[in-house]
Amino acid sequence: MKKILSLILFALSIALVNAQNPRETLVFEKLNLKSIESVIDEQLGKVDKETGALRVKRNEYFKSEANEAGEIALSYLQAKRGLYKLSDNPGDIKIAKTTKSPSGTYVYFEQYVNNIPVFATNFIVYINKENMVTYALNEFRNTATGKEIISIPSVNEYDALEFAKKYLDIKGDLIRVPKTELVYFESMDKGLELAWKINIISMKYKGGWQIFVSASDARIIHAESIAMFANGSGKVFRVNPLVSANVSYGYCCTANNCYLHY
Repeated sequence: MKKILSLILFALSIALVNAQNPRETLVFEKLNLKSIESVIDEQLGKVDKETGALRVKRNEYFKSEANEAGEIALSYLQAKRGLYKLSDNPGDIKIAKTTKSPSGTYVYFEQYVNNIPVFATNFIVYINKENMVTYALNEFRNTATGKEIISIPSVNEYDALEFAKKYLDIKGDLIRVPKTELVYFESMDKGLELAWKINIISMKYKGGWQIFVSASDARIIHAESIAMFANGSGKVFRVNPLVSANVSYGYCCTANNCYLHY
């Protein structure tokens, strides 16, 4: 126990020392992810201004004949496909995870096109103890753009990584092997396009970066620092048993926001 505590304190001390350094690396940031938060309130719930897709539905009372949470959530999406403007292809919606809480179960879905994941998507269906869907949050992106969506990259994985390293002016000193993944990215300037998502951790800038390189012309679509910085002092506490047990505190969280479920 003492050894583990010492390691935690050492890691915190390194983080606090690095936090004192100015974030000069922000010059490389290019934030280009299209927001999907433009909604209006209607009697049915919150509706997307651009597409008319239902985004948030509270006080839903959907009952399915299925008993398993994943099947209940899938039957809900099938029944409400038109309201949420979902794809007709069943393979475009896949369960990412299921989380149980004392009050019910959250089923998380991810969006796919051509069996390739769409970045920054989430569809959350909440099922209460009576196996009834009572809440849904739709953060899927509009893939019905009318333009051809390519699925085969013209730029290979290796070249995309080299373009990302060149953009960040990295010539070496990588802490670990970069992670790459082919995804669809919806940018503010070009819309939905095929891209290489590359996560790089570099010694040079003391932090991690998430870079999106166009799979058609090697253009840098989006670049974001994913390093965590902090100032001040900290304390080490005993492990929270609720967190360890994966117990919900009553909030429904996505990658970008947390919503109080009621």
